[in-house]
Amino acid sequence: HVPFVVPFEHRVLIFRNYINRDADRSGIDFWSEPIRIRRNMMFEDAYADMALLPAATWKGRLRVEFISSQGTPEAGFGDGVTKEFLTSLCKTSFSEVYGMF
Repeated sequence: HVPFVVPFEHRVLIFRNYINRDADRSGIDFWSEPIRIRRNMMFEDAYADMALLPAATWKGRLRVEFISSQGTPEAGFGDGVTKEFLTSLCKTSFSEVYGMF
């Protein structure tokens, strides 16, 4: 019952301050370049672009750019594209095609 001693709003502020201090210390805000993902090769592109990144980079904000089947960048930016990427990547990664799980 200890978490309820501190009001939720105060716990959120403590958490945000912790995250901000960590970001300031590491000096990472955004990945310098977005990862470029072809929709028909999502798992392969994600693995190729993300597998060799240093651990500190994972604390930064992920930027994703989808590439169309014609090889041109698709319109869209921000957290919505990132959410779509992560959702689609999880669905793809857990499919029977890759036999990982």
